[in-house]
Amino acid sequence: MAKTRFHPDALTRFTRQVFCSCGVSADDAEIAAEVLLYADCSGIRTHGVYNLERIYVSGLKEGRINPRPKVEIATQTVATVVLDANQGLGLAVGKQAMDLAISKAAICGVGIAVVRNSTHFGAAGYYVSQAIEQGMVGIASTNLGNQPVAPPPGGALKMLGSNPLSIGAPARHRPPILLDMSTTAVSTSRIRQAAKNGQSIPEGWLVDSSGSPVVDPDEFLAGTAHPEMLGGRPTTGGFKGYGLNIALEVLCGILPSAGIAPTIKTKSGMLLDEGQNIGHFFQAIDVRAFQPLTSFTRRADEVADALLSCPAMTPGQQVQYAGFPEFCARRESDRRGVLIDESTLASLDRIADDLEIPKLTAGTGMQRLTQTKEIQNA
Repeated sequence: MAKTRFHPDALTRFTRQVFCSCGVSADDAEIAAEVLLYADCSGIRTHGVYNLERIYVSGLKEGRINPRPKVEIATQTVATVVLDANQGLGLAVGKQAMDLAISKAAICGVGIAVVRNSTHFGAAGYYVSQAIEQGMVGIASTNLGNQPVAPPPGGALKMLGSNPLSIGAPARHRPPILLDMSTTAVSTSRIRQAAKNGQSIPEGWLVDSSGSPVVDPDEFLAGTAHPEMLGGRPTTGGFKGYGLNIALEVLCGILPSAGIAPTIKTKSGMLLDEGQNIGHFFQAIDVRAFQPLTSFTRRADEVADALLSCPAMTPGQQVQYAGFPEFCARRESDRRGVLIDESTLASLDRIADDLEIPKLTAGTGMQRLTQTKEIQNA
């Protein structure tokens, strides 16, 4: 599939204009565009502008997302805060919440912000990066509100969200250590993207009602297959991913009084208010409350250096660590432009036509590329 490189500034301007045209404030549109750009620049294209049409524009136009929310502090202490997002953009309130967690951590050594009544917040790693930039350890997670996408191990009914988790820490000279993962084998966006591109998927991503592997992503869209839990092999049954999933439901759903996917009100695996009242969890830990920042980052470099120097099983490959591939992708995006695939570009063109705004165009020197080895490794 052909892909096009776009200048990051061009992609940001287009995305910002899309949100503004949907009634979002200029400030929130700027933040939302920045969060999506982070994902695309990092190679996490399932959480970038790929979702602009399906999740954000449709949600704003159909009233599932409030373009002008009054975000309120429900309650707070010196180290904690609960935000009510008023069904606004999770992309914008997520940044606000982590900013509050960071400011509280600067005072107390640790800060926690939780959010209720929110919507899809994109790539969790963006918010963790906010803490890393301030010399702090960051933690971010979200549930899917009342939307279940997978059953518990051995269960016949969808009752779990994908509930991603991101944890990151600053390093001194090496790229930050930054985990960003789903508690299902993959995020549902990756399955949707494969279906959109007409691609099959590897075994282990989807299973049918009998637990047999499914490689056709269209079966997920049809409701005849569901995502496998992380580690879902015959010997584990996905119980580690299941355990993490429920732990994050506690932090993102129960703690902020947000929606929860596992509920006795669930019928046939879905709820009437599908995906509403999403909850988020953000934590910032100021390492200076424990040791000098230079000492912490030096030791983080030691961990990174040790992992990068580990001999690889396959000649010519390099052992990496969480956050390293994304850092390399961002550096490449800054240097050569952000890769957008053909189907996503078609989606952006439809948005432009619908909102009557200029279409996204490649920046100076960003040439159209074909399916080459360069693309496959980008």
